[in-house]
Amino acid sequence: MHKHVFRTYTLQINSKKSRKIITSLAWFVAIVFVVTGLLVSRSTLLEKTQRETLTASAGADAGLSSHPSDNGNGLATESLRPTFFSYLMYLMTDINFHDVSSLLNWQIPMMNVSQVQLISGGADKPGQGSFVPPKETDPTQSASMSRTMQEHAANTKPAGGTSTANTAATTDQNPEVYIYHTHNREAYLPELHGVTQPDDAYDAKINITRYGDTLVQDLKQLGVSSIHTTNDYWTMGPYWNAYKYSRQTVKQVLKQHPGLKMILDIHRDSEPKSVTTTIVKGAPTAGIYFIIGGMNPHHDENERLANALKNQMDQEYPGLCRGIWRKTSTQYDTIYNQDLSPNSVLIEIGGPYNTPDELNRAVDDLSHVIADVLKKEK
Repeated sequence: MHKHVFRTYTLQINSKKSRKIITSLAWFVAIVFVVTGLLVSRSTLLEKTQRETLTASAGADAGLSSHPSDNGNGLATESLRPTFFSYLMYLMTDINFHDVSSLLNWQIPMMNVSQVQLISGGADKPGQGSFVPPKETDPTQSASMSRTMQEHAANTKPAGGTSTANTAATTDQNPEVYIYHTHNREAYLPELHGVTQPDDAYDAKINITRYGDTLVQDLKQLGVSSIHTTNDYWTMGPYWNAYKYSRQTVKQVLKQHPGLKMILDIHRDSEPKSVTTTIVKGAPTAGIYFIIGGMNPHHDENERLANALKNQMDQEYPGLCRGIWRKTSTQYDTIYNQDLSPNSVLIEIGGPYNTPDELNRAVDDLSHVIADVLKKEK
């Protein structure tokens, strides 16, 4: 029979060192509880703070307001409120658990800084789109991108890529307008057979370059000569390097045509249709907005061109323009090649859900705006 032996231990806290350790632990626990309480109380105010910040950047007359998220078909869904845990993790790591793509972009906490500022709004009337900050997305890194799209991205990025030499089509030897597309495969779902998800709205042939061609022809009918390049930058390497590739093409075109009065990089937005669609003269039309590269040290010069186009657009086609936005970021390129010319601006036309009719109306209106602004400068 085994005899159980019980031992007792006594913690001696008579020494100054022991008392100091216990006191420090008590203070640490108290501080943790206080900080936790403050964060919990403040986390419920996070959405309100974001709305106030965004509204302030838009200005009182812009009519900017936060609204529930949209599912792409004009149906609002309840926005997710941040929990204490998700808010604390965002503060420490810049990871947003309501945005899975932030996991892909995470590098070093507090090192990535991005800002989107509404410089000038338009007529934000009910049913005519809204001033929603533009997004910067990489379709090849989207967490929600389908397997088909992932395979498509992998198969269209061979090592070495293709040449950035411009494949230009021009309507005159002395063009006034240059049109190109850094994200040339941005496309529209109504034109893509069997494709239903906006993250899959990219195509090698049926894409934004079609509407660049339309703009060239519309300008020609208005007596404006233009040049259009349709290089496939998708095949040249990582998506985030697209502006580096298109930059070489722009430099070549500017060297060949130094007298260009407008350099327009035309894109497709990624927002749902309720945001990207407006009503112009009674007809549904794809909305248009302008992007200025805030990291360009001379962005004020480019803003003058954007303002001239926007003001003319507001005068001729009220409601068409979704504003002028300035973007800055330490994470990705927000110069947008605009440092190469003060006459350069980025234009977003419609979103993935817009129809050909809506897009053609927008392009036709844009061509008249461009022609009229050029006439005023002569």
